[in-house]
Amino acid sequence: NFDTRKAVISRYAKQLSDAERGRVAEVTAGLSCRDIKEVCEHAERRFASRVLKGEERRRKVPELQEYLSTAKERLGRYYAAGRGAHGAV
Repeated sequence: NFDTRKAVISRYAKQLSDAERGRVAEVTAGLSCRDIKEVCEHAERRFASRVLKGEERRRKVPELQEYLSTAKERLGRYYAAGRGAHGAV
């Protein structure tokens, strides 16, 4: 449910505002808690990679869009494979 997804996101994306965490929770509807954890970790790794490559100098932490785009990519892969959000066939 929404509150559970938001609680998981809050553990990983502490720099986001409450409203921003709510937005990520909306977008991740249908994902498991583990999927949401992995979305957050992937968003943070992708951001860190850009920082290390010198491609990101303006921000010090990932912002909302990083989490949203990563979540949408995850959902897109599941649905493209015909497995639904949880990977079930």
